[in-house]
Amino acid sequence: MNGPRRRIPSRMEVLSIIQRNPYQHSMPHSIPVHFANNSYQVIGYDGSTTVSEFIRQINSESGIRDNLYSGFALYSDDPIEKDVEHLLDPSEKLADIISNWESTMRKYNLGKFEPTKIIKLTYKHRLCLKRHFKNETDKERLIWIYEINNEVINNRFPVTYDLAIELMSLMIQIEYGNFRNYDNNNNNNNNVDQILKQAAIRFLSEKFHNKNGLNEIVTQRWNELCDRSLLDCVRIYLNCTRKWNLCGYQLFEANIFNCLKYDDLASLYLYKFFRYHSTIWIAIGEDFIELLELDSFQTILRISYRNVLNYGYFKSYFTLTIDQNCLNELLSLETLKSDNVTFRNQLLNKHGHPIFFQLSEQKIIQITTLISDYIEMKKQQQQQQQQVIDN
Repeated sequence: MNGPRRRIPSRMEVLSIIQRNPYQHSMPHSIPVHFANNSYQVIGYDGSTTVSEFIRQINSESGIRDNLYSGFALYSDDPIEKDVEHLLDPSEKLADIISNWESTMRKYNLGKFEPTKIIKLTYKHRLCLKRHFKNETDKERLIWIYEINNEVINNRFPVTYDLAIELMSLMIQIEYGNFRNYDNNNNNNNNVDQILKQAAIRFLSEKFHNKNGLNEIVTQRWNELCDRSLLDCVRIYLNCTRKWNLCGYQLFEANIFNCLKYDDLASLYLYKFFRYHSTIWIAIGEDFIELLELDSFQTILRISYRNVLNYGYFKSYFTLTIDQNCLNELLSLETLKSDNVTFRNQLLNKHGHPIFFQLSEQKIIQITTLISDYIEMKKQQQQQQQQVIDN
């Protein structure tokens, strides 16, 4: 048993009980779960079903491995703010979450209820577990390419013009099939010009939209992919994008806030270094946190989780305290090379150094929980390895 409910039944739950024929359904309720490729799966649940149990049902019906290997997680939209998602607690009951979502929306609308608006559940990758890539299912790989495509069109993934054309052509082949199936002279909604116009919006970064000869190049490349199967195109897409070693990392744009005390020469040199990189990407991955240059995506500093002394929310900033090993790495960077013995000694004698980042509160929460989940995941993997050794 999963214990008592914490919330009253939602409107959706009550209507489902009233309208459903219990002899035709194995579960009293069901709800669509959306994926990145615009598909969805309707999953059944009851009033006592936890998010963890619901996720296991999604995996079973959708062909996705256990979350310990796939890195998936379940999210809900926000009843008030657009483009805001909330990670669902696996121990909470799904029916309670839906009830709380409806109550929040009703309060925001001063007691009025919008019957056409319901909670939207999204199932997508949260953790990038590269060591488990080799056993990915076809469904997982398909979802990956749409999630990577979202990063590409939002300029959170480094692509050249040629690579952007290649990726766009692959996505068109996946979505629409062979080029020869469409006749540009037909007056229907599926002619080539309309497809290319829609594809440019969905699959191409805006910075490439005004390139000369774009449609001709994409059409030629699409035609060359003729008779390529969906699985072939997915494989090629992942082979192209995973050449970037940070593919699958979650990137957050942030400003470095320098609140260093200039009571020693070391702090002054560190201030000068971070002043050259005021706006950066924070890339969160399985083994490292990487600070990247905003435009080039080049690594400024790679921080292993072993070198993180502390992290979290501090006075409206995200703070990351790195240990002496990371400070030693900073010494080797061109910006900080110095023959000043006093500077080097002071820097080496520091036990840790905090770096402060300016982000929205929502982003700080996302980064903090993501780092915690990666660290917890590594602990679980180490425990499993130890159990194998002991046995």
